[in-house]
Amino acid sequence: MGILKALVRTTTLGVGTVAASFGALTLGSTFVPISPLTDELFKTSYYAKYNPNNNPTLHDVCVKKVPLSKIKPELLEKKGSLVEVFCAGVWGGAGYHIQRLYLANKYKGPTTSHQLWNLQDLKNSSSNCR
Repeated sequence: MGILKALVRTTTLGVGTVAASFGALTLGSTFVPISPLTDELFKTSYYAKYNPNNNPTLHDVCVKKVPLSKIKPELLEKKGSLVEVFCAGVWGGAGYHIQRLYLANKYKGPTTSHQLWNLQDLKNSSSNCR
């Protein structure tokens, strides 16, 4: 009975933590439904080519408005700086931690080790792919 009690307690704590984290991270965010009638993506030839049977899609858009006063002025001076910092936060953040661990284990080796970026590289990269 002790194992069941511990399992229930751990599950409850885990679910509570996930729900609280989701609530905190999406505070002030708006989830916008996407409709084939309103979104231009569904009208592209690319979409028609790869979804010829008009199968339903699974997607959402989360919008969070940030006042300009909360953005560092130096990020607004050079074109692309704000996007670079945003991308560094996404790819170097906690959301992709498990994916980074998986890919590091899968592709770790002498021939590919130079292609794997560490966390600091992701956060400091200018993402210049030209």
